[in-house]
Amino acid sequence: MSINIYSIVMTALMVIFGFLCSYIRTKTNLINKAGDFINKAEEDYKDTAKAGAYKFEAVVEWLYGLVPAPMKIFITRQMIAEIT
Repeated sequence: MSINIYSIVMTALMVIFGFLCSYIRTKTNLINKAGDFINKAEEDYKDTAKAGAYKFEAVVEWLYGLVPAPMKIFITRQMIAEIT
């Protein structure tokens, strides 16, 4: 009986560890890409006056597009807006 509990606990720990690794990797990728997307937005909206809000929304959308579907439950647009 204890072997079954041990197997269940180990499996659960592996799933949690895998999720945490994926979360950290995704968050790091978003932080690294943020600068590139900010530069891209600056270039795309250089001819538009007072386009700060448009640039910001574009960057948030582009970054949110990089988030894998299962992680979108945990990484929201609001979190990405705070990162940027």
